[in-house]
Amino acid sequence: MAPDGDATELDVSRLIGALVIALKPDYVIETGAYRGDTTEIIGHALAFLGRGRLLSVEIDETRAAVVRQRVSGLPVTVVTGKAEDVMPDSPVDMLFVDSALDARMREVRAFRPYALPRCVILAHDSALPTYEPGVSEFFASMTAAVDDGIVQPWMRLPTPRGLAITRYR
Repeated sequence: MAPDGDATELDVSRLIGALVIALKPDYVIETGAYRGDTTEIIGHALAFLGRGRLLSVEIDETRAAVVRQRVSGLPVTVVTGKAEDVMPDSPVDMLFVDSALDARMREVRAFRPYALPRCVILAHDSALPTYEPGVSEFFASMTAAVDDGIVQPWMRLPTPRGLAITRYR
């Protein structure tokens, strides 16, 4: 149910939107906006709540421009750059990492100083086949983040491509 092979599955995007409604975060960060499907759903969830903001970080300016148009009027800011270089202007309640596989755990580590104790971390693609390029390394970096005491053990939901959930330690 994904628009294409690189996009988050729409049912998973909707699940993330439901988590936003249930958890009521004030400040959400998303890494890897791509086409903006999940970005828009998070933005609508925050608008429904009447509170909160989303900062979406996309490395590709062309994609970021498309996403900016798509979320116009929603409580969403889209910036271009490496997510791990972004300094949030507010404490982070929720982090959704869906950028390049090799960058995701660096991002999780980079945002830790800005996270509130209630911060929930979501990582997409936690059930990809390990023979795909970069997947074994991504899984190893998830384990290392636990072993290093950065995050609690991951709970991996069995969606088609996987969605993992944790919190900072």
